[in-house]
Amino acid sequence: MAGIDAITSEILQDANKSAQELLDAARTDAESTIASAQASAEKTARDAERRLEVEKAQHEQRLVSRQQMEDRQEKLAWRQGIISVVLQKAQEELAALPAEQYFSMLVDLVKTHAEPNAGTILFSAADLARLPKGFEAELQKAAEAAGGSLKVGKEPADIKDGFILRYGGIDENCTLDALFAQYRDKMQDAVQKTLWQV
Repeated sequence: MAGIDAITSEILQDANKSAQELLDAARTDAESTIASAQASAEKTARDAERRLEVEKAQHEQRLVSRQQMEDRQEKLAWRQGIISVVLQKAQEELAALPAEQYFSMLVDLVKTHAEPNAGTILFSAADLARLPKGFEAELQKAAEAAGGSLKVGKEPADIKDGFILRYGGIDENCTLDALFAQYRDKMQDAVQKTLWQV
């Protein structure tokens, strides 16, 4: 029986040794897997933290950009307001010029807008009442220089200032409102350059 006990003991020792080797290998694999999982988790956490920092920086940049855009828009609106006031004041000052200067300005406008046809020029009731002496002769010279002729309409036009040129059935509105509206962009640019040296 001693031989069976020796064989059994040897089998048990081999089995224990194999089990221990399996346990050691399993423990080593488990530790390696845990270490790998831990490293992967740490890398994922670092990547997430970096992404969060990048997103935070991008968000802050968007906020700064938005604020800068709002500041620019506010500044532009402020400038546009000032330009509108300047243009309105300029229009009012032109309309309020003394008669001699006002009608001289209108003759210059006629020179620019007259056509090589016979036409009529219409004024407001207030301007008709204050036409200076010799004005119609100046108008005629300006119209002739363009190859046409103009007569002053006797009925007042429903306008505040400036005039309306009528050639046949076609009217050209040369009131200060119309001229300032027509040339507003150019005048805005000129005022902006003058005020802000752009």
